[in-house]
Amino acid sequence: MKSEWTKKNLSDIADFNPRETIKKGAIAKKISMDVLRPFCRDIPYYVEESFSGGTKFRNGDTIMARITPCLENGKTAQVSILNDGEIGFGSTEYIVFRAKEGIADKNYLYYLVCSPEIREPAIKSMVGSSGRQRVQTDVVKNLEIDVPPLVEQEKIGSFLKVFDDKIALNDRINNNLVAYKLMLDTSSFPDISFGKRASRIFVSLCDSRVRFFICRNIGCTMSSKRRSVSVSGNIVGYALRISVFRLLKTLPLLRLISC
Repeated sequence: MKSEWTKKNLSDIADFNPRETIKKGAIAKKISMDVLRPFCRDIPYYVEESFSGGTKFRNGDTIMARITPCLENGKTAQVSILNDGEIGFGSTEYIVFRAKEGIADKNYLYYLVCSPEIREPAIKSMVGSSGRQRVQTDVVKNLEIDVPPLVEQEKIGSFLKVFDDKIALNDRINNNLVAYKLMLDTSSFPDISFGKRASRIFVSLCDSRVRFFICRNIGCTMSSKRRSVSVSGNIVGYALRISVFRLLKTLPLLRLISC
């Protein structure tokens, strides 16, 4: 219940830029800033380079851009491309968040960092010359937030994770479709265009099902006239709005499969 939530500083549930070691000159996986996609959990690829410096992280850590305009553009991701026990590195312009064991859930922490509750004060804290402003890490560390018990964090994190897992699956299917289509003679393809009306109907049906699923599972309200979902301005509501929008964006290519 909400009454069980307690006020804590963000640093009480997350370690900031945890200390890790990579030997100078060692080959390690690097995640550059330009690899991150706006408001996307997953990191699409990495390069292996000789380590000379940068922030270091492990699987499960959340990395957030601390420089303008990358933070405003939503460059925040959860690391999942490393092997067990492996340490990767990236831009010095990342803030690394690691959930404190037994206190915070890594998935909940990722969605919390993506939420306006953290993003907006982080953006307001930026200082520096125009075009090179950076977040004041101490301001983010000391942000006071409402934190649910660990069991509830795990439930919220798992629920929101389902959407990102589905988005990742849709992306893989779409990429395979594009590759398959390039392999074939396009002249052999029948005309599979839907037209605007049919496309609107399809997306509307999918949208309705997603909205019904959300309303049934988190108890928010749905307007039949506006065809919209009303959710509270918390981490769950914000993450759902972002995830559902991105989920629907992955559907167009999938429509081709169902024809």
